[in-house]
This record gives sequence, C-alpha cells and structure tokens, in this order.
Amino acid sequence: MSDNANVPRFVCDRCRIPVTGFLVRVPLPAPTLSRVPPLELDLAARADARRPLPRMPRGAYAHELRYDRDLLRDIAILGPDAEYPLPPLGFKIHPDEASALVTHTHRDDWACCLGCCGPSGHNGPNLACPACGTEVATLEADCYTQNEVTLSPAAVALSFLDD
Repeated sequence: MSDNANVPRFVCDRCRIPVTGFLVRVPLPAPTLSRVPPLELDLAARADARRPLPRMPRGAYAHELRYDRDLLRDIAILGPDAEYPLPPLGFKIHPDEASALVTHTHRDDWACCLGCCGPSGHNGPNLACPACGTEVATLEADCYTQNEVTLSPAAVALSFLDD
C-alpha cells in the first residue's frame, strides 16, 4: 500500500497524466502583499523582489470556488470603469507544484502571459498539460497579483491513484 493512499494529486482531465505531485488540502491562506524592493538591485532583481511571496505552502492545495464578499465589495466601490479583473477561481497551489506544466498561450499575441514583473494571469489560462496541450491552470506572478497557480476545476481532476 502506498504512503499516498489518502493524499490526492491533480491529473489532466483530458489525458489523465499527473500535473502535480501529491498534495494535502489546507484552508485557503489570506492573500499576500507586494514587497518594496531595495533600490540597489538591478532591474531584473527588483522585478523578482517585488513579487509577493507565494500564497500557498509547498505540498498543499486549497480551493477557492467562489469570490469573497469583501473582494466583491471592494471591486464594486471602485466602480464599473475600474480595470480590476477578478482572480481565477479553482484549486490554488504553490507555483513550484506546477513545474510539470508548460507555458501556453491561447492567442497569438501572448497576452495571457504578460505583466510588468511576471504573468498577471488576468487574460486567461497560461499553463498547459505537457502531454496533450490542454490549458489547465493560470499562473499569477506579477507584482500586483497573488503569487500562485490556480488549477481550473473544468480541466483537472483529483486522483488518489499511485500509477
């Protein structure tokens, strides 16, 4: 019997290959904030230093399948003309847990992979299954977003099998 008998991993819903390792479910942590980098860093290092620390711990996942009332209230206060897209809903994981996934764009202009310090994730899924190419997740890693990967509930499945 495997040590992972009660711990799931996520698989691509289309081809069923694993897209993460085995992960333990935890409550969704509070959002993290951007950091102000030291001025003595070069431009690339400053961009990396501004990115928030990952929201999720390694080896864990949490689900966010509906929006928090406070977030929706804050967006409503900004007004209908505010350019503040809602974050993707789904299973949240640490960015390192998605190392098997490949960067992918569903448009020719790579808009879904752009941001000032990293991909913002505001233009749709940007990570795909390495085997079949199905878009399965969205990486948010810009200075004004959460540093996390959101697996799409429509594109992945939980698997407790060890094969």
